[in-house]
Amino acid sequence: VLNELGLALMLVGRTGEAMPFFERSRAIEQALENWAEVCVRYRNAMDLNFILGNLAACEADAAQSLAFARQANDPKEMLKSLVNYAWVLSMRGDSATAQSLFAEAEDLQRALDPAVPYLNGLLGIRQTEHLLRTGQRAYAREVAEHNRRACELNGWLPYQSQCRSGLGELDAHAGRFDSALDHYDAAVELSTTISHRYAYAEALTARGALRALFARCCRGAQRPR
Repeated sequence: VLNELGLALMLVGRTGEAMPFFERSRAIEQALENWAEVCVRYRNAMDLNFILGNLAACEADAAQSLAFARQANDPKEMLKSLVNYAWVLSMRGDSATAQSLFAEAEDLQRALDPAVPYLNGLLGIRQTEHLLRTGQRAYAREVAEHNRRACELNGWLPYQSQCRSGLGELDAHAGRFDSALDHYDAAVELSTTISHRYAYAEALTARGALRALFARCCRGAQRPR
């Protein structure tokens, strides 16, 4: 219950109140030696520290999450923790280690389910962000397109929104501004149907940045939007 309360506070934007719930829940699970659950609590703390902008704490939480996932010998938790640690390291500038961890995560995903060769949901979104950050746009599109279909099939609305934002960024880089705006508009619309402020803010920021870029490139040309 404590962990769920922390998540609920996070998702509605009350981030300053969430961390004590994760810490108390983690202490309980650690005392019980429920290592997989300890892994999850560290991962939630990592996401919260990311939202709060505490990237050093974010990296420490991600490393702990992976360590406890390995201790639990839980492949599914290892997969999530590998991706999250890679994602944080990518943001922190350690692209080489991040790339290696993403490759390990992909191998584990294929071992768990050979029919699903790509990372899905939030894991695929975070890999796409890394691929974009490191200039691997062709593979980023491959991962993002697969992930979009998977998210739509499973009804994962927050992740659908973030997938569309990633595809919008890819189209913007390629100069396909109409398609990029369509993706960003869809991302905003999807994120407004759920209580997920991060996805909404991300989509709005990306769409606004693209419109500003287009206005600069076209010197104020009018858009039918």
